[in-house]
Amino acid sequence: RHHSRCDLIRGLNPQSISACCQWLALRSDGNHNFVENVDALAAVFNQEFGDVLSVVAQDVTVTIECEEGIRPVRVLGREADIDGQTVTVSLNQLYSQQEKYVLLEVETEPSVAGDDVEIAQVSMSYANMLTHDEDELSATVSARITESQKVVEESVDKKSMVAAVEQQGILNEEKAIELRDQGLKEEAEEVLRQNAAFYENNAQLYDDDGLSAGADRSRSAIVNLEDDRWNQQRKSMRSDHYKGKVQQNSQ
Repeated sequence: RHHSRCDLIRGLNPQSISACCQWLALRSDGNHNFVENVDALAAVFNQEFGDVLSVVAQDVTVTIECEEGIRPVRVLGREADIDGQTVTVSLNQLYSQQEKYVLLEVETEPSVAGDDVEIAQVSMSYANMLTHDEDELSATVSARITESQKVVEESVDKKSMVAAVEQQGILNEEKAIELRDQGLKEEAEEVLRQNAAFYENNAQLYDDDGLSAGADRSRSAIVNLEDDRWNQQRKSMRSDHYKGKVQQNSQ
């Protein structure tokens, strides 16, 4: 069975192989790295072995039950099942000292300023690798309605907003990759230019170096849209996108 899968992979083009490897990593919640030279392999293997030895939870399921009047729209960066008011996200495993998040976009019905509105009930179940028990956690997410822009600005959760910007930026770059793969270089370049500005504006707003790095990546991709440079640029971007989606480097 392993031989047949390897034969199948060998029959794919480089772009399909890269997508296949990323899909396998995503399904297992494992790591995905782009290595330009053999000198970098040692660091990658050290990271992988360290992760294997530090798994603290497996079979993690996050369930979000949205309240009446709250419509779940999409989950950014992760595969999710949205069934009516219920959103379910699965993570294969978590490592020690690692933090991962789920970004859910919702639509709300009009409410009266001053009201406290319950948004969702969030629960998580997982196999505790330290105690070998099945553990569960739960919490309630709520929001206060206000007409004051000042209150909104003072209440912004910077960490959450930076994460949301990063995930939207990744979606924009994936759209550019799709356009470039179709031979639409000018259209891809325009998407990348707009995305670089999107990243940069928010990097200044939230004073975040990671978003500045995203802007640099989009600008670099513009320079490398030509055939002789695109394949390497594409692989590098795909690797960065995966790490961003699953928060591979979050500690």
